Amino acid sequence: MNFIKKTWGWMFLLLTVGTFVFCYLGSPYWAVYSIKQALADKNQEVIDSYIDFDSLRTNLKNQLTNQVEMQFAEKQQKPINQVIQAFSYEAIDNLVDQYVTPEGIEDLFSGTNKLQTIKKEFKPEESTSAKQTNTQKKSSSNVTWSLNYGDNTNQFFAIIRPNQKENDKIEVSLVREGFFDWKVNNILLPFKFN
Repeated sequence: MNFIKKTWGWMFLLLTVGTFVFCYLGSPYWAVYSIKQALADKNQEVIDSYIDFDSLRTNLKNQLTNQVEMQFAEKQQKPINQVIQAFSYEAIDNLVDQYVTPEGIEDLFSGTNKLQTIKKEFKPEESTSAKQTNTQKKSSSNVTWSLNYGDNTNQFFAIIRPNQKENDKIEVSLVREGFFDWKVNNILLPFKFN
């Protein structure tokens, strides 16, 4: 009788620990599944609940600022370049604030990369109508998601590839908040300004 009680005790403990580990390690997959389901249902509230907009905007601005600084570091330091660089920083702030919205994130996850238009904003030779056409294209079919952990169990990546195009992939970074909650805090852009 004592043996049976100990066996059931150990089985219960193992089951509890196993369930906790399964939920802990499976929680980012559930978060991405919930985001995808909310996209299909057009449930903006659920999508927004998985996004840390302040961190996302800050990280995107830092990422784009680094790109601009690398571009200007390669060129000679002429006075006009310094003026253009200063305007570029202001343009980055305005563009990220304009595109990183609940609607913009929903479009991005659905396969429409509005953030790619940031690259085009820095190319004056492209006409406004071409920019609007590129922004309005929407193709949620053939969007694939690849999921994997980062360097630790508190970082997770979802790679979104619209229409199987490698150059258009977007790498979405999620970070753990608490034990089971996840938030999108960064989007790693696949392009450079060149």
